[in-house]
Amino acid sequence: MKKVNLIKITAVVSLALMSVFSKAQVISSLPTYDVKLPADTSSLKDTVSVGSIMPYWVGTDPIIRNSSFFNASGFLWTVTNSTLNTSALTATSAAGASTTTTSLTTLSIGGTGTYYSDTLVYVTFPSTTGSSKVSTLERSVPKYSATAGCDGSQRDLDVNVIALPTVPTIADADTAQGGCSAATSYTLNFNFSSSTVKFPLYLGFTLSYHNINNVASGTPKTYYYKITSASDKIILASTYLDAVSGGSSLEGRYTVALGNLWDRISIRAINGNAIATDASALKASIYIYPTPSTQRIKHIKTL
Repeated sequence: MKKVNLIKITAVVSLALMSVFSKAQVISSLPTYDVKLPADTSSLKDTVSVGSIMPYWVGTDPIIRNSSFFNASGFLWTVTNSTLNTSALTATSAAGASTTTTSLTTLSIGGTGTYYSDTLVYVTFPSTTGSSKVSTLERSVPKYSATAGCDGSQRDLDVNVIALPTVPTIADADTAQGGCSAATSYTLNFNFSSSTVKFPLYLGFTLSYHNINNVASGTPKTYYYKITSASDKIILASTYLDAVSGGSSLEGRYTVALGNLWDRISIRAINGNAIATDASALKASIYIYPTPSTQRIKHIKTL
């Protein structure tokens, strides 16, 4: 294979993305979040992304739960500006984990409204930003009493519904890098400083390769970046290019095509794949050119 003469990185004009500096990490898979409520108080605050499906759990009264005088309690779940999922649903998270739920189980235990035996429920939030609330009220179910039980105090969880992360803008056109030998890494310069993002940000992208004759070759691969600040830049090691092309510093064009974007809020939804921000129109190309192998000078005979 010929020596590399020039490595040039150009950002496609339609590009509008971000940057990852030395802090940014290439990761093979997205994190899985264990979503739980914070410490118990009468009113709490949660933050979710628009369109997300989130799980919520409540703990039963410990005295009633541990007493032989009671059956399992019932719970009156209510939501505002959102939807309580009473039927079974299936969703896939940004990390690729699949969640399948069952329908909520109703109880006939008196009281006003519909009580469920479920202490874990799933709520679908609206596609617009704003405020929502998840509430529940526990009703005891005595084993040995003529009464139908007693209602406790309602617990409320206020929820702030925020927008998904926005696609950033290009910071500056990428300039020639590497000189006459292959670079060990390539920097893609994008800017998140004016974007709506709750860091860390997780960015999916696909890397593909076309040889010097512009023919698709090798095996495209998908990677993720973890970005911790608006000043980060994407640092792409040459080993990732080699993995895609199947060689070492092969001449041709390497295309970085962005996919989905999640911030630390949107990635927590159990339907994270469905609500990811689409950045698929954003691409950048890395060109590796061969050293010219000039042919011999020949004498042209004259008449």
